[in-house]
Amino acid sequence: MKELLAVLEKFTKEPIAGLLFFTIICVGYLYLDNKTNYQHQIEACGTKVDMLEKKVGLLEDRLKASDSLLVRALVKLESINAQQ
Repeated sequence: MKELLAVLEKFTKEPIAGLLFFTIICVGYLYLDNKTNYQHQIEACGTKVDMLEKKVGLLEDRLKASDSLLVRALVKLESINAQQ
């Protein structure tokens, strides 16, 4: 407790130094808070990217199946047209 009073007395003697000290502490806290917040955003985006990659893979598979069905239908149409 005596150390705290000694520090408080120094700040009352030099208020600019005290103000700068608290400003540095506040800026440091805000920096760490933003860094943590950005880290959470990066992790959330990473999971979203994984989910979207799975959807793209599924849609690519469906597109390939659709293309193969389209080719089969075109071949059948050509063969029907050739028979006529």
